[in-house]
Amino acid sequence: MPLGPRQPYRGAHRKLVLAFDIGTTYSGVSYSILDPGEVPQTQGVRRFPGQENNASDSKIPSILYYNKNGQVMAVGAEALLPHIMDQAEDENWTKVEWFKLHLRPHAASVEGKIDFVFSHPNGWGGVQQRRMRSAAVAADLIEDTPHGHARVTFATEGEACIHFCVRSGLAANAFEGGTNIMVVDAGGGTVDISTYRMEGRDNINLEEISAPECLFQGSAIVGFRAREYLKHQLSGSRYGQDQDVDEMARQFDKTTKTIFRSPEDTAYIRFGSMRDKDPQYNIRNGQLTLSGAEVASIFKPSIEATKEGINRQCNDTADSISMIFLVGGFAASPWLFSQLSDYATSLHVGLSRPDTHTNKAVAEGAISFYLDHFVSVRVTRFTYGANVRICYNPADPEHLRRVDKAYVDDAGIKRVKDAFQVVLPKGTRVSEQKEFTQPLTRLSRHVQSLQTVCASVICYTGQLNHPRWTDLEPEAFTSLCTVEGDTSLVPHVPKDGPNGVYYTQDFHLILSFGLTELKAQLSLRENDEVDDAYRDLNPG
Repeated sequence: MPLGPRQPYRGAHRKLVLAFDIGTTYSGVSYSILDPGEVPQTQGVRRFPGQENNASDSKIPSILYYNKNGQVMAVGAEALLPHIMDQAEDENWTKVEWFKLHLRPHAASVEGKIDFVFSHPNGWGGVQQRRMRSAAVAADLIEDTPHGHARVTFATEGEACIHFCVRSGLAANAFEGGTNIMVVDAGGGTVDISTYRMEGRDNINLEEISAPECLFQGSAIVGFRAREYLKHQLSGSRYGQDQDVDEMARQFDKTTKTIFRSPEDTAYIRFGSMRDKDPQYNIRNGQLTLSGAEVASIFKPSIEATKEGINRQCNDTADSISMIFLVGGFAASPWLFSQLSDYATSLHVGLSRPDTHTNKAVAEGAISFYLDHFVSVRVTRFTYGANVRICYNPADPEHLRRVDKAYVDDAGIKRVKDAFQVVLPKGTRVSEQKEFTQPLTRLSRHVQSLQTVCASVICYTGQLNHPRWTDLEPEAFTSLCTVEGDTSLVPHVPKDGPNGVYYTQDFHLILSFGLTELKAQLSLRENDEVDDAYRDLNPG
């Protein structure tokens, strides 16, 4: 059943929405011009500098050249032009590529009214989102103000892809109430897997039913693995030097990786001239011969990891998956498609790869994400909470291990430091309106220190289902942000403690997910007494 048309844009002013899919190997841009009273349309940028002879190319390489002063000299397709590459070598420019793996033009009439949608892998969270927003500020796309920050929206690649599938009609056969579908976005750096339950026919509603996965097993990783394999296999050959191996790896990426179909097929990698020969290493007439089994072994870790991810998603859902949609640039690989098709068949699940190119599924889906908001419920990928000091319990072995960190606070309560108070557990299904609240208390003998209160939101990325202590896995705990509130106008009533007068400030830490980005705020509590139920917040 075809999806109904979008509603006309109801805003009062013209607005431009840009969606950037900054991929590991290739990037794309989609946009929508919002005119009051008009139905928004999603358009893709089809021409970039350096592609004048191929206007239909919708993606550009994620490559930049910088000179020694840090100035950008060439970007995208321009960076691969022969004269640019020669100039880069002559002038010792720095080539930047694969940079996404380290993170883990506009019209004057709408200047200041441009909203940006940045997609990112499923595994990224607040830290990476903060860095991307900072990059947008540094690039002068937005102002470094709350209003400017609000003009940037983030969409996971999995969620962008499900919007693409729904809006483009790829999931038309799945438009039945209660149907569970999975999207596998096989890209350059990552394979992102997301699972949704589709509700409704006329008004599509999607609910995420399993925590999305992000596997660093995309096509670029296959390319890295191929280079390592070639370097090892040719270590005894005169063609095992970096220059020859790099050229072989480039040709593998360009041809072998994209056309490989079967372990029965022999692969030929041309890298030199007819005079280049080393029969002992299967090099003849300037080309290296690899068996199909060798090529399949290079693909295998990525394929196996993807199968395992699909299996985990299937096991995490109470009801069966009816369809898997395979999208992304890596989805064009015949070998990946055939292997995942066979695996899906063994699970009694259908697998569909769109006939049309889906290498812009993320960019175009990100526009739909901004306009349509099909997803109403998401599953948290990490655990969120606060670093607190809790009431000491001598019967708890974990407290006994930390007896050296115990102390008596100003209210006379013995507490222990480095406890983690979970506010939003991993795997929780969260609607856009739902809030998660934790009462907290600050104590001080000096009322001046309670003129403001603050709380740091901590993200736990480890494997424990119920993390209790931040000192067990310190590398797994990351401070996402600090929320501060002005309490200077709140009357603070003095209280008697064992060490004299003290004051308290009670408040709530509130967490919510408006879209795919965590939001935090504080609210004040009045007339609460300090007792064991409340968590004393660690300062700072």
